[in-house]
Amino acid sequence: MGYGEQELVPNDLLKEKYYIAGYNTGTTIEGVLDSPYVKALWLDDNTGRGGIAIAVIDCIGLSGTDIRKIRNRLSTFSKEAGARDIHIISTHTHAGIDTLGLWGPTGQSGRSASYMQLLEDRTVLAVETAYTNRQDGRMLYGSAETGPLQRDSRPPYVYDRSLYSLRFVPEGGSGGIRIVNYAAHPEALRSKNKSLSADFPAYLAAKIQEETGDSTVFIPGALGGLIMTERLKDKQGMEYPVEENVVRTGRMLAETALAVDHGRELAPKLVSLTDSFALPLENIVLAGAVAADIISHRTVSGSGALGLALPTQVSYLSIGDLPILLVPGEIFPELVTGGFAGAGLAANPAAANPRTLREIAGKDELLLFGLANDMIGYIVPPNDFLVHPSRPYLEEGVDSFGRGHYEETNSMGPDTAIAVAASAERLFERVRNGER
Repeated sequence: MGYGEQELVPNDLLKEKYYIAGYNTGTTIEGVLDSPYVKALWLDDNTGRGGIAIAVIDCIGLSGTDIRKIRNRLSTFSKEAGARDIHIISTHTHAGIDTLGLWGPTGQSGRSASYMQLLEDRTVLAVETAYTNRQDGRMLYGSAETGPLQRDSRPPYVYDRSLYSLRFVPEGGSGGIRIVNYAAHPEALRSKNKSLSADFPAYLAAKIQEETGDSTVFIPGALGGLIMTERLKDKQGMEYPVEENVVRTGRMLAETALAVDHGRELAPKLVSLTDSFALPLENIVLAGAVAADIISHRTVSGSGALGLALPTQVSYLSIGDLPILLVPGEIFPELVTGGFAGAGLAANPAAANPRTLREIAGKDELLLFGLANDMIGYIVPPNDFLVHPSRPYLEEGVDSFGRGHYEETNSMGPDTAIAVAASAERLFERVRNGER
């Protein structure tokens, strides 16, 4: 395994207008709380079949279009290094520079061409550095529950309370590498923040490095629906200021990660498979933003009312006997583990939900890497998918229980979950057939 990182702070941050992504439109960044990074990993099982690169970027998300640009830049590297696959994942920080275009002034893209070039350049460099820094060692795995640190803002209140940790221990005894997988939006700074930040993953990584010397990469799990961390309070019950809240949140997660018993060693065997497909685009607002070049997605012809689709992908990765599914968006946890809204709560009870991803995998153990290789927005269970009756996707719908359905306004449409599950079905069939 190898590790490389690059800082993602432009030199002209406070001289030019950079829009903060994740909450309100048209909000410019006014300072730096901590530096976002791109952190890259190189994994190779030493079988001679080649390695796998994973780059994780502290940003709200990247479109498949931008990810294909990065992969194209790495095409020569891939041939020379023998890379089987290159996966690009976003942490989904709500305090980063707009990389999708959705958070600029009304009617304008929030993307900066110069920043996207910087991000692309430094991602390429981080991947190349990870390959250069590769060394032999052991991969260990474990998990631990984080307690009452998360909250779900939408019924049926289903989420994964565990933090999953992969720890690479080099043979030479130098600092190790950790992958921390956790299901919560990095938005501990909340909506009034105007400072650039990677949010709690920055303080998670800093605490682990301080205690162990290990480098840490945070990868989000199934955080749709909407899973975030709680606002922490002091002994008097008063909420900490957001700048202190984000630090404390990251350090609490680090304490859980440091307490994980990495008692399971994973065999040096990698499998990496990808299923590409055309995802129907039903969201008229997002389709209009694509047409106006406000956001960076690119469409192709497809089925559905708009006749449009987005080329996207779902990928499968296993390390030893540990299966991982890489999903291109913010998937609702119940689509992974079950626990769907029942008939007395679902907004659209007549719609059939797909089999859960763990049912498709055929096992209870399945890690979920979200916002991987594309950003397709929220992936909502069909039986609870609702849009506004007269202004679909422009305004959030309100169901008969009085619940707002915000997430649907930032989804590609009602068939997204079905398409993602169908892709997973194809991938696991290939796994069962012995593909590597």
